[in-house]
Amino acid sequence: MSIDLEEAERYSGEEYYRRPPRLNLPYLRMQGEKGSFILGEKDENTGEFSSVNIGDSAEGIVLRIRRRLSSFEDGIRSIEHNTPNDEIILYQEGRAIDKGLSKDIKAKNPRLKTEHVVYFYYAGKVVKLIVRGGSLGSIENPDDPKKFYNYLGSFKGAEHVWQYSTILHPKKEQNKKTKKVYYCIDFEKGQKLEEIELETVISEMKRLHEFFIGNDNFYRDNNKNPVIAKLDGKKDKVESLSEKEITQVSSEEEFPNNLPDLPF
Repeated sequence: MSIDLEEAERYSGEEYYRRPPRLNLPYLRMQGEKGSFILGEKDENTGEFSSVNIGDSAEGIVLRIRRRLSSFEDGIRSIEHNTPNDEIILYQEGRAIDKGLSKDIKAKNPRLKTEHVVYFYYAGKVVKLIVRGGSLGSIENPDDPKKFYNYLGSFKGAEHVWQYSTILHPKKEQNKKTKKVYYCIDFEKGQKLEEIELETVISEMKRLHEFFIGNDNFYRDNNKNPVIAKLDGKKDKVESLSEKEITQVSSEEEFPNNLPDLPF
């Protein structure tokens, strides 16, 4: 008797309680109030985070860019996705509260901001770099070549961002309304990679690509989960975070309003 494991899997209903695939990576973050970069990592045994200050610059290679929507004030974040036309699920503190196309959810929730998750090859390993707020672009200076959107747009034709190193620098800016001083990330084109370096980069890009296919398929398949399915047409009440929690999560770069979105 041959056993059909895929059929048995459907019978079990385990898709309703399985967790999505996880990619536990170190993170590279620019401290918006200090203007320096830190490299952090989670200890898989203790669950505790540790970080080290790596100074006022970092150099690596952009492997892959994903996106997500978030609202610090409300403690809301979407799943990672690729384009504004992707269907996403919106979570508040681990609870699914909405689903739909990314562009539609953002349109009906003005407090949601787009941030980009950059998978960055740094010091011989893949790390996550979150790019948001004033690091994405500037309304006052829309042609600034070192802002993230303009930097990516500078690679044209057969030239690609992953063929070169990218150098990150902090840049001091000031909010014109609140007068608050903060730091954003400037992006600068570095040296073109040697062929042996490019081979490593492409291998890591392939590994990430295959993981994201599985990750996206998980959420796509899990739309039949009754907890997710009931969100169709439902407007759930969004509960705000406490003042303490808002302070903890909002000490990053300022968020300019009406910033044009990256078309992927």
